[in-house]
Amino acid sequence: RVLLPEYLSGHKTWKNLQKLEEPEWNELRVNVIRQRITHIDREEKIVTDASGVRYSYDRLIVATGSRAARLKTLPNIDGIYTIRQKE
Repeated sequence: RVLLPEYLSGHKTWKNLQKLEEPEWNELRVNVIRQRITHIDREEKIVTDASGVRYSYDRLIVATGSRAARLKTLPNIDGIYTIRQKE
């Protein structure tokens, strides 16, 4: 979510709003995939992109954009939330 109100009110500094840079991703072992993901294998912990490239993961975050969007092909599974949900 956009944190501009927190910055303008003084609750967050500009540095707190900055996103991680690629060297920091590597340091934290974060792999950002900017491809269309066509398959998620939750048992094997592998995602496959539209080109067939497979990525393994320990933990998976699916970022669908600036609006909370439930993936239409995803069944109703416990433990999947949108950022805007209260629980």
